[in-house]
Amino acid sequence: MNFKNKTKNFKKTLKKITKKPLDIFKNISVILFSIQIFLFSLLLFWYFTNPVKITYPPERLIKIFNQKSKNFVGFDFSNLDEYLKVYFFGILYSINKPEIEKINLNINQEGLIHLEFQRLNRHKVNGNEIEIKKKLSKYINGNLEINKKSYPIKLRVKGDRRIHFYKSQSTSFKIDLRKGEKIWGLEEFSLQKPVVRNYVHEFIFHKLNKKLGNISLDYRLVNLSVNGVDYGLYSIEEGFSSELLEKNSRRNGPIFGIKDDISGLYPNITYESYSEISWVSQNQSLLRSGYAILNKLKQNDRSVYEFIDWDKWAKFFAVIDLSQAYHGALAKSVRIYYNPVTGKIEPISFDGHYGTADFSNFIILDFLNDSSNCNWICGEREWFLRFLLNSENQPREEFIKPYIYYLKILGSKNFLDNFEKENKKKINQMNKLFYSDFSRYDNIFWEGIFPYVYDDNFLKNRAKKINDKLLSTNLSNFQFSKKNDKLRINFAQKSLPIKIKSNCDNYNLNIWISENTEVKWPEECKELILEDVNSKSKKFYLFDNPSLSNELPTSLNNFYNFEEVVQGKKIDNIFYPSSDKIIIDKNTKLSQKTNLVIREGQSIIIKNDAILAFFGNIQIIGSES
Repeated sequence: MNFKNKTKNFKKTLKKITKKPLDIFKNISVILFSIQIFLFSLLLFWYFTNPVKITYPPERLIKIFNQKSKNFVGFDFSNLDEYLKVYFFGILYSINKPEIEKINLNINQEGLIHLEFQRLNRHKVNGNEIEIKKKLSKYINGNLEINKKSYPIKLRVKGDRRIHFYKSQSTSFKIDLRKGEKIWGLEEFSLQKPVVRNYVHEFIFHKLNKKLGNISLDYRLVNLSVNGVDYGLYSIEEGFSSELLEKNSRRNGPIFGIKDDISGLYPNITYESYSEISWVSQNQSLLRSGYAILNKLKQNDRSVYEFIDWDKWAKFFAVIDLSQAYHGALAKSVRIYYNPVTGKIEPISFDGHYGTADFSNFIILDFLNDSSNCNWICGEREWFLRFLLNSENQPREEFIKPYIYYLKILGSKNFLDNFEKENKKKINQMNKLFYSDFSRYDNIFWEGIFPYVYDDNFLKNRAKKINDKLLSTNLSNFQFSKKNDKLRINFAQKSLPIKIKSNCDNYNLNIWISENTEVKWPEECKELILEDVNSKSKKFYLFDNPSLSNELPTSLNNFYNFEEVVQGKKIDNIFYPSSDKIIIDKNTKLSQKTNLVIREGQSIIIKNDAILAFFGNIQIIGSES
């Protein structure tokens, strides 16, 4: 009984001791919360009563906050109603998982140790430690098992970003099959987590390129195990080989990338070819031709233009715009194939990586304006201008015309419906696998907290945005002024390029203009036709337009003194011209402190529309006649 009372007293004492700090903590929490509410209310009052609301309306602030939220944790307000669906589908598809091929990598203990060394030191791949770089590029032997069959392989760790190697069970690998073996028609490929290329968006990027006839990579999903340990869902990305070219109906030719460790922004990059040793021994002249074209392009040498397949590049950049895969458009990302049949270079789609920034109000054509919504790729403007501008710094007709044509094709209802019909089943299957894996938002360098969500209307919404942009040109936005044989063209506001066409019998001009400029124009030609990117046109009558005049009023400060223009002598403040004919052929003034004496027989002759201004006195000596 005494023991029970003691226990009861102890509990009461303990309660008294702990109650006071808890009460203090609660009071402090209430005070802090109240201060926060007060400050937030004060901020709201200031915002809604301040002109800042006009510059930053609520919808703009929400958009900015939403973008920052996506960048850091992967939370998107527009997907709020989708998150519950995705989690539900994740549970559903994890129970009833779609079929997927399974592969297992068998690697001995020594190989595992070497791969772990590569993973832990992969961040040094672009450093200066030669021995480390050698070990990072070394392949180790192993076997790949699929459908109860084993294939000999060599492999190494790959990737530049931390997301490729920060966890052992999400490590990216480069795989080469040995002894001439192939799987899915592939001899070499990469294994990496789907988040590395932003899930199904990479598949769409490659399929769009394939649809237009450009070279594209095989992109598929597998379930990976290493020595029987489940690594989960992985994507397979085809490597750059003769098999890739053969599958895309191309003859074998050199494929070029860049040396990441010694390359910067274009044109300060260094190219290297895949399988270079093989090309040096088998067809060095073909390899040299490919390098020569790329090096001449860096120099913007006009002699290289005939060796560029403008149509293929126009298709490629149009696909980039539709898929917003701008990372894949960079000089460091795109792989380049030198076609030995056509003698021209073509793009190979690679590492599109949709979602690296907000490019919703941007297309490649916007690079023609100095200030555009190009976001972080603005630094690569020089690369894109190689295609958009010719050596005279004018819009390049042979690229822009097909590029706009393919933008319209890609954005058409017929194309999008056919593309969806052909690929919807595969896209849905991939997304089911991503949801079953509870895949998280791609934050480029890390995985977000919130789930990956695919927008089924992504391509159609993007196509509408591009079509609206192409229709946005106002033909009244331009002013013209013709004086003698010079035509000035002025952009009143930032605009997409326009085409200038002469409307005269004996003069044929057909050029694209992207900024204020002046061109040579025949004096007798008084009309032109202005055409936008959608072939909508308007006729203009040309004249010397005073609204574009840049001739300032005559300034007396710029006039020459009388004695500088006319020969004579000056005695004290009196000037005596020496010639009978006093020629004034430039704007001239007689200063207030100078007196001019004109004797009999002398005359003043004014030429070249010159002006003679008198501020001093003039004395004329002669007879009344």
